[in-house]
Amino acid sequence: MSVSYRSNALYMRGQQYIQLPYSLLQSDDFTITMIAKRTSYATDKILFTTGSSDEYLSLNIGASGNSVLKAVKDGKVEEISGPEIESGATAHVALTVKNGEAAIYIDGKIGGTTGLKGMIPSNRLLTYIGRGQNLAASYFTGSVSDLRVYNYALDASEIAALAAGGSGVGEIAGAAVEVVGVEYYTTQGVRISAPSERGVTIVRTSYSDGTVRIEKIIR
Repeated sequence: MSVSYRSNALYMRGQQYIQLPYSLLQSDDFTITMIAKRTSYATDKILFTTGSSDEYLSLNIGASGNSVLKAVKDGKVEEISGPEIESGATAHVALTVKNGEAAIYIDGKIGGTTGLKGMIPSNRLLTYIGRGQNLAASYFTGSVSDLRVYNYALDASEIAALAAGGSGVGEIAGAAVEVVGVEYYTTQGVRISAPSERGVTIVRTSYSDGTVRIEKIIR
């Protein structure tokens, strides 16, 4: 589904979303971070989800600004309540999974303590920004930028550094980082050999420290 481009950010106007590459969250531990600004407050919205229609992990932003990390697995539903996102405010959002437990951070502040132990979906093939696993779910309306994916769990101090405007893992780890691979995908998650001549191309760049950065090219 196509999205608009505003000031170096993806702008989703409802019923628009990004599907990330299928293999992106296959490591046991991972982190996904982004900067998000919600522009619609009528109903709850889904900012992120990974899994399948039967079992999934999703980050929901409530109409009042409350954030909820929701896990569905084996017929059970568990939730973690996260810090609030003020109306119209831009927030740094981070989700980590480590040793089978999840945590949510808003502007560097952690929310909840249950960890959703045993509730992380084993099949994380379908990963979306801006929608849920169910097409009837509420699409996110607003802007998303600086989307980052790591194949390990950042700790609280690293996430706080990112939320404060740090330049990423290179700054946190204090080590030189090199590009080791670049892949191109359509917005539907289909891999292509080069950027499309017209439209939106999703670029997946892998670095020597294990970091994966997702960006887009618009032509």
